[in-house]
Amino acid sequence: MRALTQALAVPQGFTLSIAGTLTAIIGHYGHPGFLPIWLFVAGSGVGFCTMALGTSAHRTTPSSGPPVLGAAILNIAPVFVVPAAVAVSWWLKPIELSFFIAGLVAVIGYIVWFGGYMLLDRRFTSQADGVTVAVDPTFDS
Repeated sequence: MRALTQALAVPQGFTLSIAGTLTAIIGHYGHPGFLPIWLFVAGSGVGFCTMALGTSAHRTTPSSGPPVLGAAILNIAPVFVVPAAVAVSWWLKPIELSFFIAGLVAVIGYIVWFGGYMLLDRRFTSQADGVTVAVDPTFDS
């Protein structure tokens, strides 16, 4: 179960961030129909592609480093990402723009928040659960 928990830490937080944001804005506007939902998905995709290109993730091989360890396993990013994404999009008009921006901010917010959290955790943690984690000042989240 430990390995499964470590493996799910990142996607669990991402899923809750996206689902929480979408649920909150649907709760605010009511069911908006297909187009705003599709624009939420499009905004999420634009956000992910922006981060992938901005971090050069498309040009590098993913590291096969240690799993999520230490305090980073306590992925509470959605607690911060959902309110931020909802606050940014809550007042935007038209509704289509609100949904697009909510998706964009949710994805970028998650990657930035959790990536920063992992970076800080790795800088301040040298061991977790008996596994030595290299503290690398150039760690690329």
